[in-house]
Amino acid sequence: MAVRIHVTAVRGCPADEVRAVFAEVIKPPCPPQDGECAVPVRVETAEHNGWVWFTTSVWGVSAADLNRGLCRLARPGLQFTTSDGDRWYLTVHGGPQGQAHFLHEFHAHGAEHTADGEDDEDGDEVEVDPKLAFLEDDPPPGRAGPKSRFDLFADELAELGGHVPGEFRAAVADLPRHEAVNRYRGWHADQVVAAFAAAGIPHDGAAVRAVLLWQGVTETEHGGDLGNLPRLLSVLGLGGQWDEWVRDAEKPPEPEPELEDEEGPPPEDEVGPARALVEALPLAPVTGGPAGLPARFMTRLTFFPEACGSGEPKCLIAVALPAGVEPPADDLPAEAGGKVERTADGFRVGLTDYRLFSPRHLKDVLGRPLCRLLARPPDGATLDIGFANPDAPAQNQRYRGTISGGVWRIAETHPPLSREVLAEALELAAKPGRGRVRCRDEAEAEALIEAAKTDPNLAGGTPHQAGREVRVQYDFVGNLPKLVFRLRYGDSWEVSAAVREAAEAYREQQEQARQMRRAGAEAARRRAVPREEVALYVGGQSRYWRSDFELLTELEQETREKYDATPAGLGFRLVGDLVAKKQRDIVLRTHISADGLCYGVLMAKRTMYLGYEYVGRFADGSMLTTTTNAAVDSHPEVGIFYKVCPGLAAGELYRKHLWGVGRFRAARGTEPVPLDGTLLGLAMELDAAFARRATRAEE
Repeated sequence: MAVRIHVTAVRGCPADEVRAVFAEVIKPPCPPQDGECAVPVRVETAEHNGWVWFTTSVWGVSAADLNRGLCRLARPGLQFTTSDGDRWYLTVHGGPQGQAHFLHEFHAHGAEHTADGEDDEDGDEVEVDPKLAFLEDDPPPGRAGPKSRFDLFADELAELGGHVPGEFRAAVADLPRHEAVNRYRGWHADQVVAAFAAAGIPHDGAAVRAVLLWQGVTETEHGGDLGNLPRLLSVLGLGGQWDEWVRDAEKPPEPEPELEDEEGPPPEDEVGPARALVEALPLAPVTGGPAGLPARFMTRLTFFPEACGSGEPKCLIAVALPAGVEPPADDLPAEAGGKVERTADGFRVGLTDYRLFSPRHLKDVLGRPLCRLLARPPDGATLDIGFANPDAPAQNQRYRGTISGGVWRIAETHPPLSREVLAEALELAAKPGRGRVRCRDEAEAEALIEAAKTDPNLAGGTPHQAGREVRVQYDFVGNLPKLVFRLRYGDSWEVSAAVREAAEAYREQQEQARQMRRAGAEAARRRAVPREEVALYVGGQSRYWRSDFELLTELEQETREKYDATPAGLGFRLVGDLVAKKQRDIVLRTHISADGLCYGVLMAKRTMYLGYEYVGRFADGSMLTTTTNAAVDSHPEVGIFYKVCPGLAAGELYRKHLWGVGRFRAARGTEPVPLDGTLLGLAMELDAAFARRATRAEE
């Protein structure tokens, strides 16, 4: 599976503010408990050369959340996301036109393209949502016929989220495909460098461009899942692991070490002491008779030491074979992580980590023939399996029984157990990652809900009860059934250590949450834009205040002055500056067109411009926003339509908005309606837009 990560980097921002903001924006949703969310997400940051950065896995964390966090911080920043080992995505924050988005696809950008094989390449048309087709751009002038081969190449990039403007397509339409693609590679690199410059991100333009064109990138990097991204991060000055990554990629392979005649000291026996502990554990007959477990499921036993504590016990397996059955004649393997030995009547295995007791890892430790024998032991074989941790002897466990008809009949255990308890616990261990359990009764379900609220692994997972069933979100490793195990079987297994560890971890989480809330509140106060004390309007979705864009003293005003001149030249008049509590760190400087059918909006924070857009509402209730912000999505089912035009100048963006209005007339038979030209009317329109988006979120 390809390595898929996010890399999020911010300039000129305190690390504690970065951690506080991202702990809030990327944590899983959970209901308030005593006015707070129980589990913050801990973001481990690194600092170097003016950057604060961190990495996260793409599983469970979305790029949209990370970009939302960068918007809150309102500092120059970068958000990279890798995908499938063949591309990465980049969002640049800090430029006067708002976020800039890029797709860097390794096949397209990784090398100069040649004419070889061009005649064999075909492309498919990009599928477009029929409800949004009327807002698709027309073919470039003079390109009404079949698409060029570069158009097909650009359409493939569009399917992956890359945007190649029509002007560039038209400029290369008559070139051979490989020449057009090579020109695109250079254009793409120039666009990224320009975005860094516009955002005020220090960089060496020539060095960045060389990396984007894969110049000097090693074969190791070409074959890696991250491609040229580590080298780009190193060139940008993030340092740390990225510099080390590049050094390792450029390091020549080390020669094979020469074998020495002298024998070194014997390897340390990692499992012998643990075996002695297990073999010393007294076995007691299972009360009520043996409990059966299909032999192929014997690895379920690892659930028990996991539920009893957080240590890493070793696992010991002894197999006594019936008379006449011999283990495979092949030499026993000596793989790292385990030790395999023949015994008088079979074999025994010592695993340095109990987690190696799984079908996936046993094959590497035992070898295929021995692994098959362990998975399907013959009738009459005896299995003796134990877990030992010298640092937590009270949690050591042992299970012993014979095979009959493919079923392991566990007849003796340590600690002493009844058949009912052991069978029920094995059933609990059968489906640990489903995120739901069926309790004995509703009383146990209620107790489980209460315990989950203070369990460090579940408190942010929103547990829900439906009769005897309890479900929790984001439980991929079976924390919920482990909690049931500790609640239900505390008198049978030693679980007190796990309970203490959970309580301590929960206390640490609460303290961390308090610290992050304090840092977050202070950061929010610093980010909040100036506004009047008395609210202009209190709506159903938010509270709104009058603001003054010119009071943003940390923001250069040249961009604002340049923008103001554009709508003024188009006949717009200034409505005013507005702040909503729902997004209190963003000020909206708004103009209205002479015909009253369109708002022009410049968005900014204290330290950064977020871009601009034009907004209109139609008689059928739908809204069209023509914007430079590419981090938005249309939702035609609730009347939300976006036409995204990254990098388009303000005047050109308005002409594009009028084009979109014409498309609405032709395709939907609806006309734009006049908008309120007062700041109060603008607040009411914004509240209605928030309500429409909330309707979408509830669906």
